Amino acid sequence: MKLKILLCLIFFLGAVNPKTGDNIKIGMYADYGVADYEITRLKYVTEIRDKFLLINEHLNITLLTAKQIRNNDLSKYDFIIMPGGIASKYWRWLQPKGREKIKEYIKNGGNYIGICAGGYLARWLKITTAKYSKTYWGKGCGIIKIRPTKLGKKIFPNINKIIKVYYASGPIIWTKGKSVFKFVTDLCIFKKVACGENVGADFASIEKHGNGKTIIISGHFESTKNKEWMLIKIIRYIHENK
Repeated sequence: MKLKILLCLIFFLGAVNPKTGDNIKIGMYADYGVADYEITRLKYVTEIRDKFLLINEHLNITLLTAKQIRNNDLSKYDFIIMPGGIASKYWRWLQPKGREKIKEYIKNGGNYIGICAGGYLARWLKITTAKYSKTYWGKGCGIIKIRPTKLGKKIFPNINKIIKVYYASGPIIWTKGKSVFKFVTDLCIFKKVACGENVGADFASIEKHGNGKTIIISGHFESTKNKEWMLIKIIRYIHENK
């Protein structure tokens, strides 16, 4: 058992080298819409932040309110993360000024990461050319299977097979960008969508937009045990391949 734990630790540290995280500045939305109640919202976003910092203590992560997005200079951040939650609430709370600030940020070279609800918001902000499925919301929740693409295997050389990750009604998209992971599980198992609707769709993708990039992740690496580091690996890859 001790040997197994040691080997896992060696793999984990090799996959996420803290030194390569230096100077990566992340702004993460932590306001209305992330959860229905303030305590839940703060617990969720601080847990994500703390997990990321535990994996890579050199990351610079700032939790942002909608007001800060509207009024502050976003160009100082390498990445803006819109986490899981309710996209319609993000839209309202950001207000027109905040929404324009995010669009301008990406146009000028920033990187937007939309996780689940943040992926839906990307469509409304028109920062992606991805095609979205007809079934918009309420697709179901649970552990599903995904597989790495050619790019996925490049980013994650130690992952060359199907893996499991948590999914919670995130967008089903077909992007014109570069797919990192594709759905394997047919979401009709949740009895909310038609069988085959998500077959061949992207679970995670990277798309160039303006001078920046839009990254859409349908599910939740950050909420899947032992998969939290995978989002940081994607961030590192984009940061190192500008």
